[in-house]
Amino acid sequence: MDETVYAGAGGSLFALDAASGEVLWERDVGAGVAASPAVSGETIIAGRLDGRLTAFSRDGGAVLWTSTPYGGAIYGAVSADDARAFAASASGAVIAVDVDDGALLWSYETGGAIYGGATLAGGSVFVVSLDEWVYSIDAESGALNWKTELGR
Repeated sequence: MDETVYAGAGGSLFALDAASGEVLWERDVGAGVAASPAVSGETIIAGRLDGRLTAFSRDGGAVLWTSTPYGGAIYGAVSADDARAFAASASGAVIAVDVDDGALLWSYETGGAIYGGATLAGGSVFVVSLDEWVYSIDAESGALNWKTELGR
């Protein structure tokens, strides 16, 4: 079992010992990181405030890839499974990328900015947009499963 915690702060990604909090390594991300990264196998994927994702090796933090920008800033946590990472942006886009190379697999546009994370559960990605709707998006295809209006 891995005893490492990964966290972003400022323009860096940190690996910390879960028991002691000791910083094991720090890597420059190239832009601000506002939320928790995702872990997929031996890869860590961090969302950046410039709308890009960057993947790092769990073993030492080497940069594996940096994506093209996907719209607005990524303020929320990134989610991942074995093959894909999911993120939501302030432009209202929800994206899925290939964990191995950062290639865009699909994108879905909501009706408003998203400042929270993209939550992966049961084969779907869930986000709440500032248009006051909750969206359920199929993780495989990017098709809308359903959306429900909140707060009105």
